[in-house]
Amino acid sequence: MKRISLLIFCVIGICCLWAFPQENTGPTGTKTENIDSKVIRPSRWRIPGLDSERVLVDTREIQLDGITVRREMYKLLGELLIQDDGFQLNTEGLLKINQGLWALNFLSCYSYKDKLFAYDIATMTLVVAISVSGGRTYVGIGAMTTYVDEDGDGVFEVRYESLSNLKVPDWALGTTISDVGQSQRPRAQFKDLNNKVIRFDAHFKTGWIIPGEAGARKLADVEKLRIDGVEYQKKTYQCFGMDLFALDDYKIDSSGVFWIEAGYMRPETFTEYLYQGIVFAIEVLLEPRNSFDQKQSPGESKQVVKYLFVREKKNKAFTVRYRQPERLIIPEWVKTIGRK
Repeated sequence: MKRISLLIFCVIGICCLWAFPQENTGPTGTKTENIDSKVIRPSRWRIPGLDSERVLVDTREIQLDGITVRREMYKLLGELLIQDDGFQLNTEGLLKINQGLWALNFLSCYSYKDKLFAYDIATMTLVVAISVSGGRTYVGIGAMTTYVDEDGDGVFEVRYESLSNLKVPDWALGTTISDVGQSQRPRAQFKDLNNKVIRFDAHFKTGWIIPGEAGARKLADVEKLRIDGVEYQKKTYQCFGMDLFALDDYKIDSSGVFWIEAGYMRPETFTEYLYQGIVFAIEVLLEPRNSFDQKQSPGESKQVVKYLFVREKKNKAFTVRYRQPERLIIPEWVKTIGRK
């Protein structure tokens, strides 16, 4: 019994550390901090629970900085499981995305004079296990995420974590209108965070969804590579008939606000790098598009962007993504085996 209790305590402790990672120092002495207190996605956030069946459980007027607003709280008819990302950045500019599985039960909306300006999803708990019968094990912690339309265009492009002082936007008060997605962008100085990005789902033990992996492709070339005396195999596939793939890029502005820019791309080639029959890296060449219906003009040269996805641990998920790498990145476990 003591062993079981200790195991449960350790599991909950580890999950709490993952769900709410504190500022810390990594093994190389780099400091890591959360950067998801405010995240802007100009294309819009998809609000969890908005399309779910729900019932109104409370309506009241509340005060936000002395301004009376209407809050409506809904209870979802059935617990909704959602995947949500948390973002961390270390002092070397390495971005880490931690994805978790959360249980959602309540959704609230806020309006001023019938102008809807915010949603929040609250009383979420982290799901750490789902049994074969469907039973769920939770970590007894709560979290709140708020989505705000800050420019009045009907697009909820700003997400806040654990916001303690929700305010009525100026556009709802009728004082001014500013486009968050456009007017702020020219004034902001951005730092690109796409050179190397780590993504890991703690529940499903997965990493990146790789463009072209699930689509139709044809083997075009097989060759052998020798790097530092070790022989690798390279298999290149030509992609065809594939739909556009939504791929996010990440940046942070001079004020510390994190931005996510959604891009549409069509896979052109899909290349696997193997050592002893195990795929350790996948390189994808993609053609950027501004929208799903954009067509290439006659005579227009095709532009491509290269992404490299790397499996940092043997037989594990592809958790690391590089954009426009100058060389093939070989993980340490492959180098170790190759040196033996």
